[in-house]
Amino acid sequence: MPDAAAFAERLQRRLDRRWAIRRVMITMAGVAGGIITLWQVMSAHLIAQADIASQAPAAQARHAVSVALLRVHMATSVIQALPFGGEALWLIAGLAVMAAALLATRLFETL
Repeated sequence: MPDAAAFAERLQRRLDRRWAIRRVMITMAGVAGGIITLWQVMSAHLIAQADIASQAPAAQARHAVSVALLRVHMATSVIQALPFGGEALWLIAGLAVMAAALLATRLFETL
């Protein structure tokens, strides 16, 4: 057809225009949704309520961590007071882990 190029160009312009309109509409819908969401969060005082709700568990968690650290410190001070010191216990624990690993590899080889 002699006017195929002009037809294709007109069709491409129409498609481009429609996509441009769709992009603008999607952007406007996103902005409107964001504004509505922000308004709902602010009107429900959601941020303040979340802050209030998170303060009590945070204080309890800090207390639990400090108690756990105190217990660990007491246990390590007892270990350090032993005649052979804590290094020997770590050496024994490391050797036990290595022995368990070697035993596991031996068992997997036989299976």
